Amino acid sequence: MPVKRVKPVPSDIEIAQAAELIPILDIAGQLGLTMDDLDLYGAYKAKVHLDVLEKLKDRPQGKYIDVPPSRRPRLGRARRPPRLG
Repeated sequence: MPVKRVKPVPSDIEIAQAAELIPILDIAGQLGLTMDDLDLYGAYKAKVHLDVLEKLKDRPQGKYIDVPPSRRPRLGRARRPPRLG
């Protein structure tokens, strides 16, 4: 998915409103999940049942990377240490 650079950088709400949503059933289908594996909360979000872990145990594990912010926190805000998982 190509990223379009915009100056000045838009606010979080502007970014969220500009996003093109993909129906969750399309994403689930690409992952090999069925409607029985999900609890739907509308057309764009769902919870995945835990028993799906057993169904997908033969697939390789994914990677999760959390990138901390590069700027200093504002006064009065707590600072969290970076997380990697």
